Amino acid sequence: MIRSARLGVDIRATQNPRYADRGIGRYVAQFGHAMERVAPGAVDAFLIDGAPAALPPAGAAGSLPRQVRAVGLGQQGWAHDPAIFHVMSPFEDGPLEAVWPREVRRRDAALLVTVYDLIPLVFAAEYLQDPFTHRQYMNRCNLLRAADVVLAISEATADDVVRRLEIPESRVVVIGGGVDEWFCPATDSPDVVLARVTDALPGICSGFLLYTGGIDFRKNVEKAIEAYGLIAPEVRRDHQFVITCSVTDDERGRLMTHASRHGVADRVQITGYVPDETLRDLYRACHAFVFPSIYEGFGLPIAEARACGAPVIAGDNSSLRELVTDPDARFDAADAQAIANHMTRILRDDTFRDRQRDVARQQDMSWDRVAERALVGYEQAAAVISARPPRAPRDRRLALITPWPPQLSGIADHARMLVEHLASEYRIDIVVDGDLAQCEPPPRPDRTRIIPLAGFDITSAWRRYDRVIYQLGNSEFHGRAIDMLRRVPGEVIAHDVRLTGLYWW
Repeated sequence: MIRSARLGVDIRATQNPRYADRGIGRYVAQFGHAMERVAPGAVDAFLIDGAPAALPPAGAAGSLPRQVRAVGLGQQGWAHDPAIFHVMSPFEDGPLEAVWPREVRRRDAALLVTVYDLIPLVFAAEYLQDPFTHRQYMNRCNLLRAADVVLAISEATADDVVRRLEIPESRVVVIGGGVDEWFCPATDSPDVVLARVTDALPGICSGFLLYTGGIDFRKNVEKAIEAYGLIAPEVRRDHQFVITCSVTDDERGRLMTHASRHGVADRVQITGYVPDETLRDLYRACHAFVFPSIYEGFGLPIAEARACGAPVIAGDNSSLRELVTDPDARFDAADAQAIANHMTRILRDDTFRDRQRDVARQQDMSWDRVAERALVGYEQAAAVISARPPRAPRDRRLALITPWPPQLSGIADHARMLVEHLASEYRIDIVVDGDLAQCEPPPRPDRTRIIPLAGFDITSAWRRYDRVIYQLGNSEFHGRAIDMLRRVPGEVIAHDVRLTGLYWW
């Protein structure tokens, strides 16, 4: 069914220097690999910035295969009618036009968006205090609302999308995440693996407890250090706590000061960033892996650690419950003593530790499974396009967001004259913020109608229209138009340049 529409997948996250080889960048790259394996040729174009030479080089992880057909996003030749456009990194920097090109905002095109998490919205007080940042983030949330299909990487993320953005559950498909086959148990002996670790990171000893990930407040590293300090000294003596992540000098100093405060500075090792080869050996060599995060969209380090054979304990929250399915292996991430109890058990209880290894072997974390689930989303998007009824060439539709007589605005009179002329070319919905019972009837009632702005959801309604026009002036009658413009771009008839009255309102 997907062959009824051409498919373009935006993979520009693989070019982002901030995270091309981590997180979203790695997810996007591995998704591209898997789609080519599972459904060769299903993707008509992988879309990037610039020429195909801009693709990252092939490597162990986080790269795209050289045979991928990548074209510049501006080269819209792939987007023959009808088309499916898949945005894989909706919160990329830049204007909405760059993320969702106007060329694919058509009635015969469908929009898919992958969402990894809504963590900034969940913890808005931490991440969205700046008004500009908050506005930019919410604008991109509106992109998710406009999508025909949302692909979520976990059930927890899907639940956030439905509850927090009020997107119908029927438009959300959970595809999960995967682990590169490169992350796998060692074929070398444990001594050989440990030797490679100590060569790369002198000072690390056998039997260490490992954490890898970020160090922002949500990752809860300080609480994990505090919990490590609560472990009995005789246990700590045999098991270091190794923290692997990118850190600045100030961050390293803060963490080590925290470790000193809890009496464990001599047993905590902060490695900083390590290459994939060393990270894989750390997973393989650790006695156990602990993930104390308080909220995750997926939890990739857990999946990688398990793929390398490490037993895992993690916080009892968000998507971590989907990865760590044994309740005995989950702890209250807000409780240092609970974390300490689980650390002690995973370090000392061989039966418990072996059970966690066995659980990991039973999970299917293949990227092929992710691609197969994504195909369901593509088919759903193709069905959306097919379900849209064809339109007669002269039966074009227009939404006009405007004041309307008898509202006390000169723009209301302008709108009436405009509608009289446009009604011969369009069927027009006049969207008015006010009491419809008081509105003057529109001209050409066979071609025009007035509908209330209250309850008019532009993000879901815009595809009914060939054009959206906003009348924008310098009064309170246009406040809601500004909000709608943030959700869906359109053409603006600007009746004023200095909108001081509107801003004051």
